Amino acid sequence: MPGPQLNEIILKIYQSCRGLPVHDFKDWAMTTVRNVVDFDSGLWATAQNVVSEAFNSVYLFRQPWEMIENYAREIGIADDKLAQAAIANPGRTMILHEVVPYDEFITIPMYLKHGRHFGVEHALCTCHISSVSQIPTAISFYRADRNRPFSEEDRQAKEILVPHMIEAMRINLFASLLGAEGRQGEALAFCDAQGVLYETTSAFTALVAAVRPDWRGPRLDWPSLPLDGVNTTRWSTGDLTFEASPCRDLFLVRAKRENVLARLSPRQLAVAEMLARGKQYKDIGRALGISPSTVTNHVNQIHERLEIRKREELVELFNSKLH
Repeated sequence: MPGPQLNEIILKIYQSCRGLPVHDFKDWAMTTVRNVVDFDSGLWATAQNVVSEAFNSVYLFRQPWEMIENYAREIGIADDKLAQAAIANPGRTMILHEVVPYDEFITIPMYLKHGRHFGVEHALCTCHISSVSQIPTAISFYRADRNRPFSEEDRQAKEILVPHMIEAMRINLFASLLGAEGRQGEALAFCDAQGVLYETTSAFTALVAAVRPDWRGPRLDWPSLPLDGVNTTRWSTGDLTFEASPCRDLFLVRAKRENVLARLSPRQLAVAEMLARGKQYKDIGRALGISPSTVTNHVNQIHERLEIRKREELVELFNSKLH
């Protein structure tokens, strides 16, 4: 089993992640974990979902970008038995030669059209799915020497390391772009121009899930108007209000629950509050110095603005917004 050195590396990752520039973190982390699991090159990528070949982000460690282009052109997930095994076993690190025996591996397209061109003789692959955003992340380590296969101890060490690497990267992203404290208590997220989430705070996911129980991520309800990468854009969906501000090549999204009662005028709010307390129209009119017919007009407008039909719905709104 992995020993004390692994614990030291994990501690080092957390101690250092807040102070590193965001664009340097993955390279630093991959270099650091080589002290525990030695490898020659690697990949760190996130995708829109576990079956998608459209990556949100890709970082290659000591590999050229041609590796991704060649993979998309020649292989893909459909012919990648290691990726399939990792996706089928999220959180578990898979050893290539246990999925495909080495003697077989060197005869199939995965090796002949791809692996041998990029020094991939042996590989460890882990698929981690975020419990917060449901975003899948794949981290792979490669060795170029066919005589140095990864061991079971290597596999166990990587399996322990990967969730810590991903969590430290999330801390690094928020700390780097929002300040040292990272504002983890706020409902914040980073996404791309299509509304696909990269990272979220737990408060963001909890808020969206509370208002939209059917939401599973990783895509937001995105505004129909294009985001120009310069100006802040605001929009609402249901009881949620979003604000997206350009932040380098991503967008920082703030979410908050809309106070729907703010849609009412002061007089409508006064009528609504008394209506919610069980007052009759004539009592409301007497208290506000208006006729019952005017009260009726206000009630109709209240129902329209709040998109409700019954007094019970109004009572529920007041209970949730004011108490």
